[in-house]
Amino acid sequence: MPGLIEKIVSISIACVIGFLVSLQLLYSAITNPKKFFFKEKRKIIPAIAKPECGKHGLIYTSSLAVHYVASGTPGKPLILFLHGFPEFWFSWRAQLKEFGNDYYAVAIDNRGYGETTIPSLNSADYTIDILAQDVKEVIEGLGYKSCTLVGHDWGGAVAWHTAITYPEYFDKLIIMNAPHPKCFKEYLRSHFSQAKKSWYMLFFIVPFLPEIMCWAFNYNFIKRAFLGKLGSLINRANISLDDIEAYKCAFSRPGRLTAAINYYRAMFLHPVQSMPEGTLKVPTLVIWGEDDQFLEKDLNKTLSLHVDNVTYRGIHASHWVQQDEPAEVNRLMRTFLQS
Repeated sequence: MPGLIEKIVSISIACVIGFLVSLQLLYSAITNPKKFFFKEKRKIIPAIAKPECGKHGLIYTSSLAVHYVASGTPGKPLILFLHGFPEFWFSWRAQLKEFGNDYYAVAIDNRGYGETTIPSLNSADYTIDILAQDVKEVIEGLGYKSCTLVGHDWGGAVAWHTAITYPEYFDKLIIMNAPHPKCFKEYLRSHFSQAKKSWYMLFFIVPFLPEIMCWAFNYNFIKRAFLGKLGSLINRANISLDDIEAYKCAFSRPGRLTAAINYYRAMFLHPVQSMPEGTLKVPTLVIWGEDDQFLEKDLNKTLSLHVDNVTYRGIHASHWVQQDEPAEVNRLMRTFLQS
């Protein structure tokens, strides 16, 4: 019953937020229709195909063709990178270059993103259990029994759940600006400040409107995310307009926006029913950009209650920590990997 009540409350709040956003969108469409509805025709741009990032390939799982970019030699220890929203493998370009000499560094396009298959546009196909299964099958498809798993934002949420569900597949776990699922649930219930920052998660439950908001003004939400007034990179020079165009290119393809937003819809509409008991045993490093405008750093205060061997490293960076401070992130990762 408490779960049902929470779902009803969440959907009710989502409807209110959706109504308010719809008014704003309607006003924008009426007052500036030419710019609101304009969508540039895009082709794959050079920023995505930089050869120094690695080689492109596909892994066929039980339900997907998963696109990946790999740097290094197969057979070396595997580091697998999972990106967040609104991103794709390209967010890990600095880490692919850094770790390709000593590891087999692989960054995938998550389910429904980039060049990876869209299984359907049904939110039930994007549950966290299914996303974790994808990761497990990618590891097996690459010919490995275990790896170091690295995740940021939604990729971090998937990494947490995968490590909790299949701990035997992971030598080490590195999380960036993604709270442990139990920490997030507990903190959200008692901190209204975080609930306010998470409004967009509820808004994304609403059908159609989130997609309209995201493609309006030629996918300007992507530029706002990385370079806007709220939540942008601190070191703005680390992301160019060509890089922004690469992200726009990835999300302007048919179905990609809905697939990505379905991660949020599935979180509320098809939540996890149960998780393994006990604490996570996999050695874990949490790197947190402490200037994150979306997720409060105090979400990590109770980490040690849920993870046996965890190291927290907060740095002066935004939510987009691995792009904002790539050198420092790479240094912290390497120190942890060598420990």
